Amino acid sequence: MGRSAGSNYWWDDQNTDQKVVKNMWDKSLKSLTDSEGPVDAWKALFNNFNEQKGKNKKGYQEDELIAIKLNLNTNKSHTDRDNEVDLSPQMVFVIVDSLIQDADVTPENIYLYDASRPLANKFYNKVYERYPEVNFVDNTGGNGRKEVEVDRNSPIYYTGIDREKPDYLPTCVVEADYLINLASLKKHSLAGMTVTAKNHFGSIYNNQYGRWTPSHLHQGIDAKNKEIGSPNPLVSLMGHKDLGGKTLLYVIDGLYGGMNQQSVSPHRWSMEPFNGDWSSSIFISQDPVAIDSVAFDFLRTETELLNYTENYLHEAANPGDSSSKTYDPDKDGDYLTSLGVHEHWNNPQEKLYSGNLDSDKTGIELIKIK
Repeated sequence: MGRSAGSNYWWDDQNTDQKVVKNMWDKSLKSLTDSEGPVDAWKALFNNFNEQKGKNKKGYQEDELIAIKLNLNTNKSHTDRDNEVDLSPQMVFVIVDSLIQDADVTPENIYLYDASRPLANKFYNKVYERYPEVNFVDNTGGNGRKEVEVDRNSPIYYTGIDREKPDYLPTCVVEADYLINLASLKKHSLAGMTVTAKNHFGSIYNNQYGRWTPSHLHQGIDAKNKEIGSPNPLVSLMGHKDLGGKTLLYVIDGLYGGMNQQSVSPHRWSMEPFNGDWSSSIFISQDPVAIDSVAFDFLRTETELLNYTENYLHEAANPGDSSSKTYDPDKDGDYLTSLGVHEHWNNPQEKLYSGNLDSDKTGIELIKIK
């Protein structure tokens, strides 16, 4: 991993070796699926996902659509150029390239989107130069991007806020067969941290306000005041049939982690094994609770987090035992059951979870790859 210097932006290609990121990605996929290479890894992921969804054990089919949710919270325009911590363009490209080259996905069937922000040139140009057929969907449209459309056939209802009426999702999400959740590793001033669950704040159309905004959810995720056991709308996002229900893979881009959601440059991490260098990491999982739990342990070791940051993880892991017991984001009478595993590592030095320590592997297993 490179280092920013002088007037360079941290996300410039001269600061991050694309081949290194590709190698990290391939190793991560192989390890997650216990496969020989990325081609077999993607096959294993699609087979497993479809089998879990009752579609029999089948791989990716040539006409299926894949939406990739990007966290573009710092993007202010298509020409936005600053040093605020964000997704790495190299990470975005590697995932798109891997889907096309290794999973045999047609570029036209891939949708990169954030419904609430512009998709800046640093991402657009990186992908478009190699794969112009990929679909780019953002809040404004224009300059090669498609303006996000509202699909009113898939409402989402929340637990944790005082509101009866639903919100809606983007058409590209509702029509997709699979979703990849690509989040950033960041601390957050209200939620405590922003990783895969909160990434879907960029997927919400507020029908009451008539625009793409999650502002009405802020009170419900307040990690300063919402104590452990409080219902949390993040769980509704995680469990909705067209969001978490379609997610093939959860990814946290930790190449350059940040200590705030906006207005800060990447952070040099003091904890082991970074020792004053960039975080230089990729986290991937099929479990949305587990991956955010691991991110929580890294962030709270590096910095102080808000007291109730992990409340939504408790709620998502055991929604039937929560104070609300009414998480039904699709409003079909089918309440959510556990969405994944929440636990903490044994200590910051060893970073071992129950899946590392117990041979039955029912808990989190953090596999470290170099």
